[in-house]
Amino acid sequence: MMSAWRRLQNLTKILKFYSVVVKRIGFLLLLTNLSRSKH
Repeated sequence: MMSAWRRLQNLTKILKFYSVVVKRIGFLLLLTNLSRSKH
C-alpha cells in the first residue's frame, strides 16, 4: 500500500514538472510566432 502511494506521489511530481515545462515551451513558441508575424 505504501509503495503504491509513493509511486502515486512520484507520478504527481512528474506530471507537475511536465506541465510546467509544457507551459514554458508553449509560451516560448507563442512569443516566437508573434515576433515572426510582426516581421
